[in-house]
Amino acid sequence: MYKRVFLFLTMFVSLGAIAQTNKDSSQTTSAPINPLSVGIGVGLDYGGLGADVLFTPYQGLGVFVGLGYNMVGLGWNTGIKVLLKDAKSDKKVTPYFVGMYGYNAVIKAQGVRTIYNISGADIAEDYRGFSFGGGLDWRTAKGVWSFKLLVPIRSSAFKDKLDYLKRTGYTFKPDNPYPVLFSIGHFLNLD
Repeated sequence: MYKRVFLFLTMFVSLGAIAQTNKDSSQTTSAPINPLSVGIGVGLDYGGLGADVLFTPYQGLGVFVGLGYNMVGLGWNTGIKVLLKDAKSDKKVTPYFVGMYGYNAVIKAQGVRTIYNISGADIAEDYRGFSFGGGLDWRTAKGVWSFKLLVPIRSSAFKDKLDYLKRTGYTFKPDNPYPVLFSIGHFLNLD
């Protein structure tokens, strides 16, 4: 089902990008699109604490890859970003939607005992899945600040492992993972 949702979202974005390219050329006399941006930040789209590279092949449509440290190792995410207004406009704030696939949950625990390992072992695992959300880009003279709220669709493997650890006496802070996550980063244009 997740693959169908992602496919539908990708087709929807493609149709939106095609519709935007057919605008009257007399209306697009402002500054050119910045096709490549690199940002640093904190959040799922930055792989935890890391960097994000955004490529904008069409006005209003971006493709990104984020890599970073997610508390247990290398975290990554890749996805699409759809701007909800003309990216060339002189407005400072641009709303957008984002859909991505990659790391969206982490479990880190020490001394976990199982029937196979009585002495206990440390667990440091990340889990992958789709995440969706939206946010705002705020343009300044020195780049773009990007703020977003993301809703991770966590895997059943993550939920099962978390439930197992809780049943065996582990407590987590917070008790349950947050259903909505915040992300912030700063981008510089590379054109």
